[in-house]
Amino acid sequence: MLFRSRSVLLTGAALALMLTSAARAEIPNNTLKLGVLTDLSGFAADSTGPGSVVAAKLAVEDFKAEKPDLKVEVIQADHQNKADIGGALAEFLRGSKGPTPSVEEAARHLGLSKRTLNRRLAEQNLNFSLILDQSRRQRAEKLLLMHEGMSIEAIGELLGYAETASFTRAFKRWNGTAPLRFRRQRLADFDAAH
Repeated sequence: MLFRSRSVLLTGAALALMLTSAARAEIPNNTLKLGVLTDLSGFAADSTGPGSVVAAKLAVEDFKAEKPDLKVEVIQADHQNKADIGGALAEFLRGSKGPTPSVEEAARHLGLSKRTLNRRLAEQNLNFSLILDQSRRQRAEKLLLMHEGMSIEAIGELLGYAETASFTRAFKRWNGTAPLRFRRQRLADFDAAH
């Protein structure tokens, strides 16, 4: 709440500063455009994203009472947290319910084109296949341990493998053991500890 009230205060101060300058210069079409560049889709979106935009709009509404003849537009943009596009992609892939999303679906979720997603990943020395592989590993381990009744075939299919053998080979590459053996060993270790 403190952050939001600070945002409103800062937005109001920005408007006042612009109007002080605006008094000395002409404003085209009597329209002032206020830009809000914030995180609308990344990890900080919940605490800063839409709230910053709402704060700016509230400040504009307060300002309109003082200057009703001046039109103020709030323009919002998502900086897309470029520094952590790989993390955002991994979070999306791990959190997906159902079949593994394609690169096109992931790009759409992140508000990017497929080409831009691939370029930004390359900037971080990453690629979709690598992150998908890591996400599949984490999802596989979670499904094996949290859903004891789920078959290996069902888990493999859910993760996007056309054949159980392909899933089993990938799982052995990740963990050095077969999925069923991994499940039994981890559950036995858990039971022994409790």
